[in-house]
Amino acid sequence: MKKLSLCFAMTLALALASCGGGGLHVYVSGYNGNNAVYWDNGGTQSNLENGGLDAKANGIFFDSGSVYVVGTCNDATNNKACYWKNGVRTNLTSTDGIDWQTEGHAIAVYNNRVYVAGRVLKNGAVKPAGVYWQDNTESMTELTDALAYGYANSIFVEPYTGVVYVGGAENFTGTTGQEEGIYWKNDTRNLLAITTMIQAVTADSSANVYSAGYETDVDHTNAVYYFNTTKYELTVPSTTTSSRATGIHLGGSDVYISGYYNAGSGNRPCYWKNGERVDLSDGSDGFAYKANAIFFKDGSVYVAGSYYNSTIGKNISCYWKDGIKTDLTFGESSNTDATGIYVQ
Repeated sequence: MKKLSLCFAMTLALALASCGGGGLHVYVSGYNGNNAVYWDNGGTQSNLENGGLDAKANGIFFDSGSVYVVGTCNDATNNKACYWKNGVRTNLTSTDGIDWQTEGHAIAVYNNRVYVAGRVLKNGAVKPAGVYWQDNTESMTELTDALAYGYANSIFVEPYTGVVYVGGAENFTGTTGQEEGIYWKNDTRNLLAITTMIQAVTADSSANVYSAGYETDVDHTNAVYYFNTTKYELTVPSTTTSSRATGIHLGGSDVYISGYYNAGSGNRPCYWKNGERVDLSDGSDGFAYKANAIFFKDGSVYVAGSYYNSTIGKNISCYWKDGIKTDLTFGESSNTDATGIYVQ
C-alpha cells in the first residue's frame, strides 16, 4: 500500500532542504500520461508511482515541511482515492473496508490532520456519493443525498477555527447541466443554485464563504462565483460561448479566481481579481488552454494549467506567475496537465 523509491526520496529531501534556504517554492501537482507527478519550482518532476500504478494527481498542499498530493490510482480493478505525503501513498476506501470505487479530488491539512474531498461508488450502486475523509478510512463522511449523483470537488479547513468547508453538487436526474451547486459547512448542506457546479470553495476568518464554478444555460456554461449565497457573474468577452471558474484563493481583502473561456477560437486561460478578468494568453503559443488552480502569495498571482501545442501535438503543463508562463514539460510523448498549485 505504501512505497517510496530511493531516487524519489533523495529528490524530495533535496527539494525540502532547499525550501529553508530563502525564497518561495512553487509546488504544482498534475499528471504526465498515466503517471501522477508534481513539480517543484518548474524544475524537477517527481513521479509519485514510478510506473507501479496508473495514477492522476488532482491537488497539492504544503504543511510543516511536508508535501501532500491528492489523487486517484487504478490497480487494474478499481479506482482508488489516495494521497501521498512526501511520496508515501495512503489509500482511502470506506468505513467498512469494502473495495469500492473511489476518487480523490482535493486536499487540505489542519493540525497535522489530512482532509480529502472526493467521490465513492459503492458496490452495486449506480450513483456515486460526494464524500470527504479525515486522516483515514475510518472517518469518511458522506455529504450528498443517496438519491443523487454526488460531487465533492474542493475542500478548505479554516486555519483559525478548524471549520471544514466542501464545495460540490448534487444531480438528481443524471442529466448534465442539472447539477445543484452546494457548499457544506461542517457537513451542513447549503444550496446555492440549480444548474450550477461548484468547483472551488474557501472562507475567511469571519466565516464568509466564497465559492466558484459555473452555471449551465441551455447549451453553454457561464463562470460564476458566490459570496455566501449572493451570485456574481464573471466578466468575459461578448463573443464568449462558454466559460468556467476552476479555483479560488483569498489575498487579504481580494478574491482571486482561476478559469477559462471560449470566445470562438479555443479556450483562453484567465483569472479574475475581484471580478475583473486578467487574460493569461493571447493564443500565440497554443490553444485549448485550461487554468485549473490559483494561489496568491506575497503580492504575486500563480495559476496552474495546460495548453495544446500544435507543433508536438500534445498538451503541455504549465503555470503562470503574474502572467508569465513557465512550461513544466515539453517534448513529452504523453499529454500532461497541471491540476493544483501551492506556494510556500
